[in-house]
Amino acid sequence: MPRVSLLGLLVGTQLVLQTGAQTWCGKYYKPGESIVTPGGNFPLPAVSTDPLLAFRCAPAIRPYLAEDVSSPATVLIDSPVVYYQIANAVPISLPTGPCALTNDGMLNVTVSLDDRVLANGVVPLNATAFELSISLDGITPQMTPYGLTCEASYSATNGVTTGSDTTQSFSATTCCKSVAIDMSWMEWQYM
Repeated sequence: MPRVSLLGLLVGTQLVLQTGAQTWCGKYYKPGESIVTPGGNFPLPAVSTDPLLAFRCAPAIRPYLAEDVSSPATVLIDSPVVYYQIANAVPISLPTGPCALTNDGMLNVTVSLDDRVLANGVVPLNATAFELSISLDGITPQMTPYGLTCEASYSATNGVTTGSDTTQSFSATTCCKSVAIDMSWMEWQYM
């Protein structure tokens, strides 16, 4: 009988101690510690009053192997229109008028490798990971990565006007020798 009472006393004491301790997300903290606000520690990029296009492209899989030549391969295209001055974002003249909010237009994108066109396609503005199919046929496998060039042209559609009636051009490259992280905006940049 004394053993059962001692065990009951130990279990009861443990339960009281656990319920009296401060916990946060299931972790115990010492009473009297100062509270740290969970606010962000990264500065936001500067705001832009004009729209900016952050045009980017990257191969969907890295690396491709020699046996992948007959497999479908893709290049991923990002075309977000942002109002923050983030890396490689450049001004874009968007349509104005009654259809401006519903019809932003499209980008005509060309993906090439050493002046050899691998893909052409139409990519909507504000697309993320839009896939353009490419063929690996005729590309010699190598240990160092190839650098792709992605070029885009944009002009307003359906009769709406932009600030300028000329076609706007944008470009991006992939050269995956090194990948840097811009910690101020938490995005991948391919250099």
